[in-house]
Order: sequence, then structure tokens, then C-alpha cells
Amino acid sequence: MFRFVIINFFIIIFIYKTSFSNANQERVLNFLQGFDTLNAEFIQINNNGEILSGKILITRPGKTRIEYNEIPLLLISDGKRFASINNKIKSITFYNLADVPVSLFLYKNFEKKDIEIIGLQEKENQIKIKIRHKKRNDESFLEIVFEKKPFLMKKWTIFQNPSNKIEVLLNTLIVNEKNFVSSFDIDKEDPRPKAFRNN
Repeated sequence: MFRFVIINFFIIIFIYKTSFSNANQERVLNFLQGFDTLNAEFIQINNNGEILSGKILITRPGKTRIEYNEIPLLLISDGKRFASINNKIKSITFYNLADVPVSLFLYKNFEKKDIEIIGLQEKENQIKIKIRHKKRNDESFLEIVFEKKPFLMKKWTIFQNPSNKIEVLLNTLIVNEKNFVSSFDIDKEDPRPKAFRNN
């Protein structure tokens, strides 16, 4: 599950070579670069058809919290560490934040030169963009869907490869609303007895 969620955020896009498409491409990239916080409820559809729901909080730089309603899994970053916490078995696993694909969303003003935009698709009131990180050697990428009017991010699809995907539909998306610092406190959420903590 952790791998499915954190594969989050590298995209391939098919760009129409028109000035209008280029303007929408810049609009999307400016949105991805520009927000300070992002909060949303979500519905996640896994590749096996499993449906989960939950809430995601992002505060830049580097902080995120993803919690699920149906399973006892919490994904949390405090800006330095990224942890996967299973509250049912009282376990925690740490990951290097720099290795987490979702880090594209955790920092403002990411370098455009580091991402590969293959193209952009537009249909009626929808913009669909695919992006991947140039430094990744695997087949993973992220497809993001925006609504044009009003301009909102509505969905992202995380591809481990072209045949393995996780769809995330965003509801009640709110940007630039203050989040409590305590929401990203890994030590507070650590389910292990203090005597067993060494991170």
C-alpha cells in the first residue's frame, strides 16, 4: 500500500503544439509550483479494484499527512523524514524523503528541468497532464486531471507502469489554508513504546 501511495507524483504528457495548450501547460505547472498548503478528502481506487477513502494534508516545505478511513495506515512526513505507520500492529517504517516520488508536491518552485512533460490533452472543460521525473529509471509516472472552469485539480492517477495504476479522486480540495504543525509530528504518532524508539 505504501508503495502505491508514494509512487505519487511523476508525469508523462502529450502536448498539443498550440499556444493555447502551452498556456494551459504553464497554468498547470504554476499551480503545482505555487501553493503553500493543500488539503483534500479523496477516494482511492487500487489496481485490484479495492476502494479506499481518506484525507490528505500537505504543507510546504516537505510536510504531508495521508490517513485512511478503512485501514489503520498513516503516511506522514515532518519535512525531514517520511514514515509509514500501521496502527493495528503498532509498527513504523521510515523512508528517505528524497527518495519518495510524492516529494514533487512537497516543495515549492521545483525545477522544471527535472521533470519531463511529454504532452497535454484538452477536452471540453478538462486538462489532462502526465509528468515523470527525469532522474527516475523505472516506468512510473503521474497523470493529473484539472477542471478548467473553475480551475481545480480533480484527480491524479499513479502509474507504477502502464498496466499498474492507482486512481485518486480529490473532493473538497482547499489550497493555502493553514494546517496545524502538530498534524505532521511523527514522534506524536509513533505507536511504539518510547523505549523502543531510536529514530
